[in-house]
Amino acid sequence: MTTATESPATEEHVTAEATPRSGDNLSLKSGIEEEDGELGDLKEEDEPASGREGGEISDDVAALQDELNKITVAAPTVNIKEHSNALYKQRGVSEYFDSSEFPQSFKENNPKEKLILAYAENFRRQYVHLYRDRKPLFLNPNNECGLEKLVCTTIRPTQLPYKELYDWDGAAEFVADYLNFTMLEPAHELPVRLLSPTTIMKRQKGNCFEYSTLLVSLLVAA
Repeated sequence: MTTATESPATEEHVTAEATPRSGDNLSLKSGIEEEDGELGDLKEEDEPASGREGGEISDDVAALQDELNKITVAAPTVNIKEHSNALYKQRGVSEYFDSSEFPQSFKENNPKEKLILAYAENFRRQYVHLYRDRKPLFLNPNNECGLEKLVCTTIRPTQLPYKELYDWDGAAEFVADYLNFTMLEPAHELPVRLLSPTTIMKRQKGNCFEYSTLLVSLLVAA
């Protein structure tokens, strides 16, 4: 019976292959350190570049801000009276009113009226954007003094010393009989202005919009 034996030379060879030499360890460490050093150099080189880019961007922003500061925006000056008169002449309106005969509320809007006019203008823009083929809305016509007023602020409680006007049928009959009806010019267009109930009563005439304004004012005060 024979037994297989390994020679001492073979064991030494296997041990030498399995165990790395100290020289190899030193060369491996030095290679890793060199790679780390190269990466560190790359990072150090990248940092100044990013800093330069940030500085250039901030300089561009500052230059743009300086250019924008040179631009001055001013609202155009529009003579409301001349503009209204030109529009009235174009639409065939020949009757004008003396603004000195009206109170200050007819010539100037208070803060609440300005706010509601801004809301109405925002709504009008959305309406025009969504329904471009429809007729414009009758929201903010001019009054006797050529001032833009919202339709609902034109309605003023108007009470006359007659009990017959304190219900809807008496008020409607009074408006129909007391006023002389005037047609719109042209009939398919909205009016360029909306008169107050007081002015309508003095003139004793009005269009369909002025009829409704006076009637609602009488009913509110009833």
